[in-house]
Amino acid sequence: MWLAELDGGDLITDTLSQIVEPYPAVFGWWGGDYAWSPDGSQIGYSFANEIGTIPAQRPVSGALVRRQLLHTFVEYDTRSDWVWIPPLSWSPDGTLLAFSRHSGDESTAELFETWMLHVPLAQAGDESALKLKANSGIWSYPFWAADIGGQGEDRAFAWLKATNGQNTLSSSYALWLADEDGSNGRQIFPAEGLSGSFPRERGAVTWSAVEPNRLAFVYDDDLLIYDLQTETVQKMTDSDGRISHPTWAPYGAGR
Repeated sequence: MWLAELDGGDLITDTLSQIVEPYPAVFGWWGGDYAWSPDGSQIGYSFANEIGTIPAQRPVSGALVRRQLLHTFVEYDTRSDWVWIPPLSWSPDGTLLAFSRHSGDESTAELFETWMLHVPLAQAGDESALKLKANSGIWSYPFWAADIGGQGEDRAFAWLKATNGQNTLSSSYALWLADEDGSNGRQIFPAEGLSGSFPRERGAVTWSAVEPNRLAFVYDDDLLIYDLQTETVQKMTDSDGRISHPTWAPYGAGR
């Protein structure tokens, strides 16, 4: 991993520096997943069988830093030419790291859970992880609502949950919402009895950056917006094209 600064769109060459030593990892040929903490001080990482953090700073006197391992589990063997890597999501205050993990004792067991890890406690040697929902599914991408105004209160947490817990690879999924501590969990879309599909890749669901009650997501290849206050959904597209990776403007509308 390397770090550099930008001047507008140009890379400042003399700020380019390697920050982490090369390291082996299970299924390392596939790579890992990385996520900046909200304050930019560290980077969460995940490999096929571990979760941890990396200081986001240039090494002193040229010495490379080591990753800090916080949580391990049995890797999932896809028995194919691709590797499943746990997706990561930081809470707005940077204290909790949400992720999906393989929970089987055997590498071929199709069991996946959504967890939260208290990063400061784990870094101090006290791994305090909260298992949010058992058997949420392999395509369960956890994500947080933005902390509007920096108040750190009433932060919502969402994830996709397999409707068929016995076959989460091909199962359809539903959108679930819960409070930060995992309480008040409920399915918000689609309604019970209806079926459709969320994309299998990350980025299918995203919170508004300025309105914590609104989510945009891709469902059946269309873009929808869900309003948590009115519990209504609005379909924004109606085409045969493939919609992907919706993104909210960080400043809201009309600015």
